[in-house]
Amino acid sequence: GDRSIEVAYFADMIEHVPQPARVLAEIRRVADQLVCIVPIERGIIADLHHRWRVLRGKQTTREMFGHLHRFRTAEVRRLLRETGFSILRCRVIAAPGVHPATFLGRLYQAPQRLTRRVLFLHRWLYGNTTLVAWCQ
Repeated sequence: GDRSIEVAYFADMIEHVPQPARVLAEIRRVADQLVCIVPIERGIIADLHHRWRVLRGKQTTREMFGHLHRFRTAEVRRLLRETGFSILRCRVIAAPGVHPATFLGRLYQAPQRLTRRVLFLHRWLYGNTTLVAWCQ
């Protein structure tokens, strides 16, 4: 029934569902609080890189991981508010780096190692962060 769960928790889930607002609305209906972890995959350079991969027929996070959505931090915050949640605490942390297998992959990630030290710049350019939110 309504508000029958004290705290709902999900990690790396909302980007996999076709209608994230619908899922969050149902969680809002049954849970008093929510803790969520969402990968932030959008940024200026990340979006250009994604489009380049699509145009070249290369795998994206959709094919590799089943991500139906690529979020920006502001989009997740808006989605939470629109489905009735108040964000009590929210933190964006740098996602762990991966070791690319190709020269182009290493070339793409080289500047990320530098921007990772300035999180707002890294998030703006590359995404490649994780949003952690505690909501009520």
